[in-house]
Amino acid sequence: MHSVTISLVVKAQGDLLIGDRQEVSEVKAFAVKDLPLGALSHDHDQQLQDFLQGETITA
Repeated sequence: MHSVTISLVVKAQGDLLIGDRQEVSEVKAFAVKDLPLGALSHDHDQQLQDFLQGETITA
């Protein structure tokens, strides 16, 4: 099985709201220095590290 993951980087302010509680249980905003690296599920740590090192494509 293969999967495709799309990660979004946003500038957040104000109240963060969940639109679909069946898909998302919690949402939080973090400063880069406060990212909980090492405590994320699946391969999300690697995705963030790749992004922070400029190894991903953004459009």
